[in-house]
Amino acid sequence: MASSTLSGDLIENLQLGTQLNIAVGGYIVSGTLTRVGNDYLYLAPIKVPFANILYIEEVS
Repeated sequence: MASSTLSGDLIENLQLGTQLNIAVGGYIVSGTLTRVGNDYLYLAPIKVPFANILYIEEVS
């Protein structure tokens, strides 16, 4: 299981279909990465703004 704080390198290396836990403002959002946008990560049907992400963890 790999985890990291948010960085440009991490965002560039994320693979679609990866199961993620993302800490966002006191909540944990879990889901499968379906799309990486310019300002958002998409874990359908949830759209998570980069600016609000505190922590990303890949679930293996």
